[in-house]
Amino acid sequence: MLVLVQLVAGSVWPDEVLVTVVALGGQALLVGHYAACQARVQRQNRALWWLLATAMLFWALAYVAIFVLQDIVAADSGHALIDSVLFMARGVPLLLMLTCGIDDEADRRIWRLDIAQAAVYLAAVSLLMLGNPLTDLPSLAVNETHAIRELQALALAVLATLVALLQRDRPGGGLFGPVAAMLLTYVASGLLVNHLFLVTWQVPSGSPWLVFGALPMLAFFLFRGVPPASLPGGLTQLAAPVGIIAPAIIPIATLAAVLTERLRGDPVGPALGMSAVLLYCWRMAMIQMRHRRSIADLVAAHKHAAGLSLTDPLTLLGNRRSFERALAGVTRSGEPLPVTVMMIDADWFKGYNDSLGHGAGDTALRRLAGAIRSAVPPGSAVARIGGEEFAMLTRLGDPAAALELGERIRAAVTALDVAHPRSPLGYLTVSVGIATSITDDSEALMSAADAALYDAKNAGRDCVRLAD
Repeated sequence: MLVLVQLVAGSVWPDEVLVTVVALGGQALLVGHYAACQARVQRQNRALWWLLATAMLFWALAYVAIFVLQDIVAADSGHALIDSVLFMARGVPLLLMLTCGIDDEADRRIWRLDIAQAAVYLAAVSLLMLGNPLTDLPSLAVNETHAIRELQALALAVLATLVALLQRDRPGGGLFGPVAAMLLTYVASGLLVNHLFLVTWQVPSGSPWLVFGALPMLAFFLFRGVPPASLPGGLTQLAAPVGIIAPAIIPIATLAAVLTERLRGDPVGPALGMSAVLLYCWRMAMIQMRHRRSIADLVAAHKHAAGLSLTDPLTLLGNRRSFERALAGVTRSGEPLPVTVMMIDADWFKGYNDSLGHGAGDTALRRLAGAIRSAVPPGSAVARIGGEEFAMLTRLGDPAAALELGERIRAAVTALDVAHPRSPLGYLTVSVGIATSITDDSEALMSAADAALYDAKNAGRDCVRLAD
């Protein structure tokens, strides 16, 4: 676009007017495109007018500031004015995103537009470096050093945008994409005064502020694309504040460098550009915090779902998976420990369901689970591992104490006094099989408890048996 306008109107318009028209025209197209995206996505016509009004107000304030402060501009005021307009125009999309937010549809469209704009500008600057071969006009107000830095900046901008697009589907990278693409693209493409961007082959000497600003950027890159679960504990704690503070530190550090080293140039453009970046980064910090809250909610939901996967929905005891996990944790502790496993089975329960129905059977199982839970010592694992079969795990090595605990469980169930029409006793009872051992073989322990349970059933039920 820059070259095209130069060919058409370069002999009529001064260079300053030409560059200004091109800059404002290109950014007006970007603003209009973004506004149309927002209006289409939000289905609100007023979004378009709000965006355009915001852009025009920003431009008006920028021009007022430029002309009011023109007396303090050093060197060539015309070129300083052009630079200010260029910096200001590049900040408009950032201000629009601050006021209206970013959604997925607008993200995709703006990223594509950024890449296209960067490619066109890259080609234009390349031609300007060589001079215009089709006319006798000299290159615009862009010297060779300026053009080389623009080429470096635009290459970095395209790379940052592409990296951000590739990061979009990575764990933890959903917010990384917009931050990296928009922040790096505008920083690298010359938003900051005199191409003072953080990642460059020509960092000005004596710029400690730039180094200070580059460190959080590096940490931001390292942490944002990595799932928190894969980080060591200390880095996980460090990643949280870095992800929120880094986008704000970067422009602040760069602004400090501008004020300390480049104040002798035009102060208006840097002020406008940095204001837009700071506002944008403030919004990104807010989005980051909301994103972290969403992540925390998702983690809590995941933990809740994981808990449900280990819980029997009827009795709210553990299920077979949770019991096997608890038993494996005890027996694989590295050294043999005294362990007691009990298998508890409701007597003649199929007849109970057949005579009273499954609704009554579910109620009886819930009451039975409550009685078992109340009888076992704290820290024991209790689970429903089958239809009417329960299991209990506790750190108990004394067989006599294990038998006493089994009798306490049996008595607690009997005390419920649940009528059982198919039981010879007339009420609900349980049989208990116990295996107590100092072992690290969980399967052998379960088999022994099962065998003891069958001994109790063969002995007439409603009794407790200890494995040999």
